[in-house]
Amino acid sequence: NMFASSSSAARAIICAPQRTKKITSRRRNGRKMSTKINGFMTLRSEPDAPARSVTSDDVSSWPEIERQLVKACAIFAGDSSVNGRMQAAGQLGPHTTHDAVSEMSVVEVFTTAYEGSLEDCSTILDVHYRLLAETLIQGNTELVEHVYEKFAALPPRLRKSSLRATAACAEAGLLHTREEYELMNAVLSEVVESGDADEGALMEFEKNNAMLKAMDDMLEAMLKNVSDW
Repeated sequence: NMFASSSSAARAIICAPQRTKKITSRRRNGRKMSTKINGFMTLRSEPDAPARSVTSDDVSSWPEIERQLVKACAIFAGDSSVNGRMQAAGQLGPHTTHDAVSEMSVVEVFTTAYEGSLEDCSTILDVHYRLLAETLIQGNTELVEHVYEKFAALPPRLRKSSLRATAACAEAGLLHTREEYELMNAVLSEVVESGDADEGALMEFEKNNAMLKAMDDMLEAMLKNVSDW
């Protein structure tokens, strides 16, 4: 995990997690968005031009994001309200992309929407996981909207199909990752609600909730962009 050092930095620089604040588990159903976005997958049937998608250059590289995380930890040193977000961002890296590409259901969404290689699928997923990391660090989804603006330069028909297919592939990966955090959150919720959670469990719960919130916010931003076209 290339982000191990950043995650450690976040723990060392930012003060200890809040001990008394009760954290409510977020359980919004991201799968409702799945039906909406996947219903838009039409690119393979579009005859007017080759697919256009996001590229690796559209977002910061993983080493750049690692530096952003370390800088953010220094800026927010002493502010325990950002602990969860910074810790969650430190969990992401190239391994997150590899895990999603290894999931057959994610690849099937890609091959349904695109005529491309697994490398193309990996690029779309990796770009969106990097977007997720920056969303956690920045605390908003502005970068998601900025990256999706590139589709505006395409001809209308290709713009719509490319945008929708890209969002569907990325969404499949995000939901795959989200499911893993949901399972962990269900266990942590019981521990926290029982009152027996130690500092480590509370921090893990806060981190998981931050990740779930960021993924939900990102999925909503993607759905908004898809719907706008």
